[in-house]
Amino acid sequence: MKKTLYKICVILFAAFLAIGLAACSGEQNDTSNNLNEGSEIQQPNVSDEELKIQIDFATEEFLSTFDNIHYFDFGSTHGEGAKLVIWANQPLADFVVVTLSSDVLEDDRDRWGFIPHETYGSAVELLPGEAFVIKNYMGLGTLPHNGVTFVDESGVKRYFFVFENQGYPETGDRWLIWEIEADQLITPDE
Repeated sequence: MKKTLYKICVILFAAFLAIGLAACSGEQNDTSNNLNEGSEIQQPNVSDEELKIQIDFATEEFLSTFDNIHYFDFGSTHGEGAKLVIWANQPLADFVVVTLSSDVLEDDRDRWGFIPHETYGSAVELLPGEAFVIKNYMGLGTLPHNGVTFVDESGVKRYFFVFENQGYPETGDRWLIWEIEADQLITPDE
């Protein structure tokens, strides 16, 4: 009984966390909003700004705005799903699609952590003006199960998770990509 109650509490916590994070997304993905409304498509420009990594549905019209496209197809592992495109305003080295699992953190049982597992599609470098397309992506419930990792311009390896916003359209964009904070990253024992 305690185990079942605990699982229910964890699931509810994760659902509220996802909805809360979605509500905070604000104007994080202006290009996506313009694309969904059918306005003119504009690809983000390279700048000295803070890293901005974005995600949206990959339409042929939108993909035609990129200089180069890298592809990965989840079809062999997940079946048919969404076709997503990821792009950034800065170069991303060693860009890799990863699967994630999640668990409560040992040092703080009220917080959730993410564990990177298998790696899939990759690009040696994803430059501004280029896109990475993930074909047949399927979200598996409320918790993020997939993400990406890369090395940023300062040489730091960063992890992001991808998930479908269950509160869409009231709480932001349909697809979200958010960084996993270092204190929420659980590295497997080697």
